Amino acid sequence: MAAAAFSSSSVLRPGLVPLRRWRAPSRPAPGAAYSTSSSPRSAASDEATIISGTKLAKQVLKEIQRDVESWISFGNKRPHLTVILVGDNPASHIYVRNKIKAAASVGDATVTITHRYTPKEQLKIHTQLADIVVVAAGIPKLITTDMVKEGAAVIDVGINHIHDPLTGKTKLVGDVDFEVDYTEQPRLLKLMQACLEEHHSYCINGLCAFHNELRKPICKCLAGYNGERCEHLTLNSYAHNSYERYIAVGIGIGILTSGILAIIYCYVRKRCRKLKSPYKVCLGETAL
Repeated sequence: MAAAAFSSSSVLRPGLVPLRRWRAPSRPAPGAAYSTSSSPRSAASDEATIISGTKLAKQVLKEIQRDVESWISFGNKRPHLTVILVGDNPASHIYVRNKIKAAASVGDATVTITHRYTPKEQLKIHTQLADIVVVAAGIPKLITTDMVKEGAAVIDVGINHIHDPLTGKTKLVGDVDFEVDYTEQPRLLKLMQACLEEHHSYCINGLCAFHNELRKPICKCLAGYNGERCEHLTLNSYAHNSYERYIAVGIGIGILTSGILAIIYCYVRKRCRKLKSPYKVCLGETAL
């Protein structure tokens, strides 16, 4: 099976020329004049109408090619197709090969193909660059939240059977871990942010990211790779200083301390009341 990721800053943004779709011939308007024949029906009239998928595909490809050329003429980035190939199924290879030819014919950029043994760090770079990710790899929960950039569209075509430890039964899941996407807690603000529009072509290799401390775009590359503009930094997540958090901790400590002091006070008062000796003085009480 294969998964394709379409990378372009244009796919989900306004201004893209809409793809024209093939429609079936419309029915005649009410009251429109048309003729009928009273002659016996011929044998040909009972035959099924054959819709040529090849002919329609060529028509759609021509329309997409015109749309891509129009989009690039406005100075926008050329669309890019990335194919993730899992396994060695001959049918999958034929499918991918045809998609590569179709992408080249409509004017897409160079196609990148990965397989099931591709390191996940490298796969993550490709998916983070994509605006549309179509996953049909046949691997349960292959794509996680951190592998997709904000605003990207994810289409899950995978169907996998896994064992549910909660119910003890088998359930169907896709190739995308949607459960994590919806149940995960909000993330902390990161040191890295997505590059601005003018920096989209900054990185020839690697993933473009804007460093908040350095105040400049950098290219995140794989370890051991020394390409143009590549920088290898330890990119961890940091939380911004939160005074509310410190205030809440201080209030909690104050309440806990007050409770402990109140318990000690009550204990001492109770013990003093039990003392009957006239020579004992407890908590400001004068002995008789």
